[in-house]
Amino acid sequence: MWHQQIKNAFPDFTLTDFGSELKSLRQYRSPEAIRLVKRSALLVDLAFQQGLKYIKPGKTEWEVIAGIDCVLKSRGVEKSFNIISQGPKTNGYAPSGKKLAKKGMVFVEITACYGGYWTQLARAVSLGKPSEDLVKLHRVSVEAIKQALPYLRPGFKVSKPMSVMEDHVKSMGFEATPIYGHIVGIDMVEDRPTPKNETEITPGMVFIVHPWPVLGRSSLLWGETYLITEKGNQRLNKTGDELIVL
Repeated sequence: MWHQQIKNAFPDFTLTDFGSELKSLRQYRSPEAIRLVKRSALLVDLAFQQGLKYIKPGKTEWEVIAGIDCVLKSRGVEKSFNIISQGPKTNGYAPSGKKLAKKGMVFVEITACYGGYWTQLARAVSLGKPSEDLVKLHRVSVEAIKQALPYLRPGFKVSKPMSVMEDHVKSMGFEATPIYGHIVGIDMVEDRPTPKNETEITPGMVFIVHPWPVLGRSSLLWGETYLITEKGNQRLNKTGDELIVL
């Protein structure tokens, strides 16, 4: 590990863990930082809408992600992490030359860093009539987020909205993949929001909330970015909750 290498190189130095203090400092967002976060989310929305033009049978995964990334990079996004998958199970991976099928689910996750700040949108599109499982997975994902949002605000710990989200998914008969999103900032993953995370929710924090329910051999990761305000939260992505059918 890097810290051991530093100790070996400088044996007379003492290293002090500043992680928790630094984590607290990085939760604060200045007005300018909030402007950049909102701009990042806007560009992610735009990239998704433009990317829909490429989600067609016969197009390659490369073409879809290239179209999305072109929108981002041509508008000032410095870094992006975009993944795609096909089939009934969300299993995001780097794009390949694999062509899109005539029917089925296409999942895309668009994550962009603009002005140093990350945001993300995770959505699925159905080519042709969606399967019953996809319809059910989509419904429970949207419901789970809505159930959690009243608790995604100052006055609660991170564990509360994540527990509510997980409980809803399980109560509806689904398995819950234990990856509930990210707490983001100048890193794509500053922290992980989980039912065991006892961090106090404070204004300025930015959450990517994405439940990941599983139903048999099918699964869906679905979510968007939220900014914590003084009294609640603000959804930054304007892309709707509907399941798009092409």
